[in-house]
Amino acid sequence: MLGIIAFIAYAVYNPSVIPKFREALISQTGTEGTIVTTPQTQTQTQQGVPVYQIQTVKLKYQDYFSGAPVSGATVEALQVPASYSYSDLVRIAQDPNRIPLATVTTDASGFATFTSIISGGVPTLYAFRGETTYYDSLDVLTVPVPTGAFAISSYTFPGAIKVYKIGSFLSPGTNQNASTTNLLNVTKTTSGIQFLEITFTIGESVAGAALKNPVLVIRTPDTAPPLASGMIQSIYIVRDTGADLGIPVVDLKGYINGVAIPLKGSLSDALGNTFLTVADKGTYKIKLTWDASKAVAGNQIDFVLDDLGAYRGTDVATVQPGASPAVLSVKWQA
Repeated sequence: MLGIIAFIAYAVYNPSVIPKFREALISQTGTEGTIVTTPQTQTQTQQGVPVYQIQTVKLKYQDYFSGAPVSGATVEALQVPASYSYSDLVRIAQDPNRIPLATVTTDASGFATFTSIISGGVPTLYAFRGETTYYDSLDVLTVPVPTGAFAISSYTFPGAIKVYKIGSFLSPGTNQNASTTNLLNVTKTTSGIQFLEITFTIGESVAGAALKNPVLVIRTPDTAPPLASGMIQSIYIVRDTGADLGIPVVDLKGYINGVAIPLKGSLSDALGNTFLTVADKGTYKIKLTWDASKAVAGNQIDFVLDDLGAYRGTDVATVQPGASPAVLSVKWQA
């Protein structure tokens, strides 16, 4: 009798012993998962909250423009450190020696489903690897942990992660006769300052797709003879019609084989990425002045439109290039 009284007194001051002597009798269904009462037997903690693996965790991927589910895409779940920057996430997603917690493929409804691998209350990096169809997406999400004696057995993140389909550039150039071409041959003269004006078109060619962090790069091909010092007197690229895409109205000859010129677009995301769409078409005039006495046959300047922030830039997870570059070339011939 004294033992029973002692146990009751202990239970009053230590109520946590009660769940250990009861079975899971109550289940409650919510919009974001199923909550089931279970004994708290886990030993790991995250900021004082017990950590346990959740039976099913789902997140959905959706096309930004059409809203359609994105099926057949690879998504990796990766561990992240306690504190991190976005560059840390890129490093983790690109690490050739990374060991994902799990790798899954999105289903016909766009859901990536992780089974018995994601822990509640622990931030996890979900790396969407878009390959050649979509741009990559890196997202850190945490399954919330309910208070009390409840443990989540399944959880679906609300909403959807929207991803952008990789677009393609319009054909960039027309010559003085307005016939479409991406190569303009210039007949070299013996001497004197020469002037050339070329129509240069910038835009996305397909509705429902975009170009992420588009750039203009002015470069000379590796196979062409180097430009003589002072051959190029000036390069201006001036907007004629359409959208203002942010090309500075200054002499751009210093950009030859230098830094890329970022282009503006009508869309942007929370990370500051810019997206060029069909709404952003602009027509420009390239105004090129050169010293013919310093030109040699085979000299060439390429005006290159590319994405992902650089000439042949690569994406944040797959380390693959995105859209094919569009090139307008000016080539000197004898």
